[in-house]
Amino acid sequence: MDSKNKKNRIELRTWLNSYKYLPCFLRDFHDQKDIFKSVHVTYPNTSSDDISWIQGHLYTIDRFLRFMARHGYTLQRSKTNIDFVDIRTTLAETRKEQEEEFKQILADRKQGLIQ
Repeated sequence: MDSKNKKNRIELRTWLNSYKYLPCFLRDFHDQKDIFKSVHVTYPNTSSDDISWIQGHLYTIDRFLRFMARHGYTLQRSKTNIDFVDIRTTLAETRKEQEEEFKQILADRKQGLIQ
């Protein structure tokens, strides 16, 4: 392998490991979890081949998007002039719903309604 090719491979690996091929809000693992939990709530599984939000997360981030980035493709926001739904609002709403569900479980448990 010549030195230029080796340098390119090292640069590519460094770039992939930085997650810079992902939008900023998807570079953090915890933010990724919020995205995939929200997708799972928005589009519940309806078949016998259910996949969890964890499986979707791992496949999409760790395999598919990394594979595409390795070949020069990146995920980016559309430039189409449409009023899209704000992703941060969606994530905040999903997080709030999950917190409310958890609070209800704790309240029910405290009252002895569930164990």
